[in-house]
Amino acid sequence: MVSKISPAAIYRLIERDQPTLFFDEADRLLRGNTELNGIINAGHARFEAKVIINQKMPNGNWEPTEFPVWCAKAIAGIGGQDDTLVSRSIVISLRRKLITETVKPVRFNLVQSHEATRSELTAWAKEFAPVSEAEMMPYLQANTDRGTDNWLALGIITRRVSSDWERRIQDGLTAIEQRTESDSQSIEIQLLNDVRSVVRKDAKPEWTSTDLYNEVVYNDENDWTRFDHGREITKKKFTQLLSEFGITPKKRQKANVFYVSDLEDAFKRYLPPM
Repeated sequence: MVSKISPAAIYRLIERDQPTLFFDEADRLLRGNTELNGIINAGHARFEAKVIINQKMPNGNWEPTEFPVWCAKAIAGIGGQDDTLVSRSIVISLRRKLITETVKPVRFNLVQSHEATRSELTAWAKEFAPVSEAEMMPYLQANTDRGTDNWLALGIITRRVSSDWERRIQDGLTAIEQRTESDSQSIEIQLLNDVRSVVRKDAKPEWTSTDLYNEVVYNDENDWTRFDHGREITKKKFTQLLSEFGITPKKRQKANVFYVSDLEDAFKRYLPPM
């Protein structure tokens, strides 16, 4: 356990130890850290998960040096993370427990108390040959190809444990993928509903993209000023979410505009009556 580590130290650590990396406080650690995000977002397969850096040689020259960054990673943080990270992850959302609910406490001797378990798992893993081509066939099916890739490694492990675990991992995939899809849709629906509330208060036939954005985002009744880790939703993301419903602004000489007729069509198709 360490309180600070540099990206350079991480890929050297991965090359040396092939560890499982746990990143806590990802909302603070990963935001704006492009180099660290690049390491974490490296490919799902060993052959493609690499970084190349310029390294100074003893003779003073610089040479490109390749480092593998393929290993298991677990990331914890408050709020949502970047789309590039989320799309490469199995996302497990947490919620505050009720007063009546209990959890098993994590004690300071956690690592020592599970030393025998780690030894048994290491010995078990060494019994198996490298992953075969047959095992790489994605029998676990997610909503997207990327989602299937995310689950493939767990699928291979559980298949090697037992047929019962294989069924459990499929149940887990189904539940999490359905929830992720529902959460994503709810954000878009919430925005469309807030847009409708603004548009219905005024009878004008069109809105400039800036005016509509300002009216929706800077509304005391909405939460769009805290959309991105406490920051307001950007105009780009605002437009992107609306485009999911086929709504795009039309270019004018002085400004881009949304036609209310386009908005109303989306309201009828995707929202319940007011």
